[in-house]
Amino acid sequence: MMKPGRITILAITVTLILGVICALWVLSRVELEHELSFSFVADGREEGISCWKNTEGGYEVFLPGHVEMGQLKACVSERSTISINETELYDGISCDIFVLNVPYEVTLSTRDATIKTSITFRRSENVASVHIDTESQTLEYLHASKENKEAGTIRVYTNQGMLQYAGDLEHITGRGNSTWLAAEKKSYGIKLTQEVDLLTMGAAQKWVLLANAFDESNLKNKLVYDFAAAVDLPFSPDCQWVDLYLNNEYVGLYLLCEKIEVHPERVNVANEGSSLVSMEYESRLISQGLPYVKTDARQALRIHYPEKPVQQDLSSSAKLWQSVENAIISEDGIDAVTGKTWKELIDVDSWARKYLIEEIFGNLDAAFISQYFYIDGSDSNGKAYAGPVWDFDSSFTSLWQTSAPNAWCANRLEVEDGYDAPWFYMLCQKPEFMERVTKLYKEEFLPLLQEMSNETIQSYANQIRAAALMNSIRWNTEGDMDVFVLEMETYLSERTKFLSDVWIEGTEYVRVKAFPEYGGHYAYFGIQKGATLASLPDMSNIAAFAGWYYSDPNMPIDQEIPVLQDIQIYSKWNAVSTRAESRIKQLMPLGIIAVMGVGILGIDIWHYKAGKGRK
Repeated sequence: MMKPGRITILAITVTLILGVICALWVLSRVELEHELSFSFVADGREEGISCWKNTEGGYEVFLPGHVEMGQLKACVSERSTISINETELYDGISCDIFVLNVPYEVTLSTRDATIKTSITFRRSENVASVHIDTESQTLEYLHASKENKEAGTIRVYTNQGMLQYAGDLEHITGRGNSTWLAAEKKSYGIKLTQEVDLLTMGAAQKWVLLANAFDESNLKNKLVYDFAAAVDLPFSPDCQWVDLYLNNEYVGLYLLCEKIEVHPERVNVANEGSSLVSMEYESRLISQGLPYVKTDARQALRIHYPEKPVQQDLSSSAKLWQSVENAIISEDGIDAVTGKTWKELIDVDSWARKYLIEEIFGNLDAAFISQYFYIDGSDSNGKAYAGPVWDFDSSFTSLWQTSAPNAWCANRLEVEDGYDAPWFYMLCQKPEFMERVTKLYKEEFLPLLQEMSNETIQSYANQIRAAALMNSIRWNTEGDMDVFVLEMETYLSERTKFLSDVWIEGTEYVRVKAFPEYGGHYAYFGIQKGATLASLPDMSNIAAFAGWYYSDPNMPIDQEIPVLQDIQIYSKWNAVSTRAESRIKQLMPLGIIAVMGVGILGIDIWHYKAGKGRK
């Protein structure tokens, strides 16, 4: 009779043996991407493209828009026999007998196995392509940490297939905060070994490859950056769509952007006494070891320039920005320390333009995160400027807090628990600031917004339609470009009606502040005084959401009662919050393992006792 624990040991041993067998089976499986790849020659240079396995087990080959099927050559492993629709491939065979967007049957035979699968050739259109090879030829190290850097090489081709640049990368590294942690599709920062004018955006070493991971349309950042330039917000970043290939693997449609930095081609204020800062979460700055100062209103400002600030720089910067804050938030608009007014300390025009852009396009980060400001040390007035713009993934109709056309996005004081954003909110309480906002909106912004709604969105969508389709297949995202266009056009149309009613017509509105019980950003909505809450923020897609209530959790919102003053509403949730549900799902595998372990131990003890009984 086995002693206690022997059955347990036996069970664990058998499990380990089965695990090893399964691992060896997985390792021995034949995969098409290891046996077949492709290459093409563009402007005298050869580039490779690997096969990508989709979620259904078939394979995709994603081509840059300038590559014709006749240019594509197959690269076949010596140990394999591969045929597509009964046409046997050999190394260097032209793919001109195949057509785009047709799933072909593929048979792969090696000494060990034969498999059948499918392969489909896709092609982009109208966008440039960027090809980067890392020294390690993998992304494993790069993706292990956002701080990791790796050298490599880069080639940039125009949408016509002309080699615009080829050279070495000093490094490629990860970038972003929530996008880096939460999104599978990563954004990157690159630094060239020399200053290069990429795609006619001006010569510089540092560039950003934005993944647009939270924007399935891939339109928002490009639309807003170009709009900011059109309304003359200084130093608005230039950007171009590109298809990105890393180590021959297509990784999606990206936005190649100028990095926001003090540089002659970027924020051109490289002078003594200049400052470039951005609003950020203090916790992020601490965890990443980045230099920053903190104002009395608890706003953390990351110091981008000077690039390596010493204590004197930090002290000087803190003094400058504290003076700006004091004047903005004080009731009389004067900084008591310097005696200067808010109009003496800020460039009202750039702040009004920046506010309008954040507000109109419904940016969730408006007024508190990824917000840039600078001071030009050569300016005798020493005024603080707002801009450039950055990061509009979470804009337009992205989130419930900002997707309603009557939402207030930048004109808000409390952002979330323990976090205020007083700068733009307090400026919006100043009649002179709002006079400038209204004038700019009416005379300069409205005509361009109408053009964007009527023409620009559709034009941009047509430009990237094929590239965005490839990207959606690569990242298994859903969405129809025509649906995105309609949503954005409708949003802008309704948004401008609301803002025009407030700013131009002077219609009186009250404010509804919505608290999400599960945590996160508050939402603010404008309701015509005397109107009812006919529509409420829609979170019905969240299972735990139980509706909107007044401060009394037993009083659901009465949508028939006219609203005559500012009010607050609260979301109510079922017993298990979405966070709890997520945590339960995360722990479920461990729970199952624990239950199995207890079960095995229980059987072991039962057998032991039963054996003793028989004795």
